[in-house]
Amino acid sequence: MSFDLVDLVLENLPDGWRKLDANEALALVQQLQQEVSAQHKLAAITDVRALARSTTSDDVVYEAVLANERILTQVHLTYGKPSDARFPWSEVFRRASDWRQQAANDR
Repeated sequence: MSFDLVDLVLENLPDGWRKLDANEALALVQQLQQEVSAQHKLAAITDVRALARSTTSDDVVYEAVLANERILTQVHLTYGKPSDARFPWSEVFRRASDWRQQAANDR
């Protein structure tokens, strides 16, 4: 996923999603890092950047690198400590259009 594609995602957010300012984005990356246990499927992500958040839930969409591939991942933050590798709930998308479609369907 290229930086230009991320810009395109941010310009075309589905209804119910909003962009983040720099401080909020940093705080949400830190929150994700606190919640993901070593056994979680996102434990190996690198170069994480929070892009947008839902206005109706605790879902955040992040851009990251997983297994040398740029991905988007939508994560439902729990604001708790890691206790189970299934949480926080997350879904990985390899195309921005797939994420946009899922996010629009979640409304």
